[in-house]
Amino acid sequence: MGVIGMTDILTIVAQYGLAGIVIYIMYELFKWHTKEIVQPVREDINRLTNAIDKLTDTINDLRSMITRMNSTMTDIKE
Repeated sequence: MGVIGMTDILTIVAQYGLAGIVIYIMYELFKWHTKEIVQPVREDINRLTNAIDKLTDTINDLRSMITRMNSTMTDIKE
């Protein structure tokens, strides 16, 4: 939650009244709560993406190895 100055509070009260202050506080709490939920999910998604990338690399390595083995077996047959 950002630091709010006295002039900001007075501006909100002047423009929107006490309801404006309540709505602003609720908005700031909502932003804080959303950040608390979204950040761990974002980290989990990053970990999952990294794991998928590693798995893709492993599959590509295996594919290359199988291709080389097939080439070798073909050479041996000839």
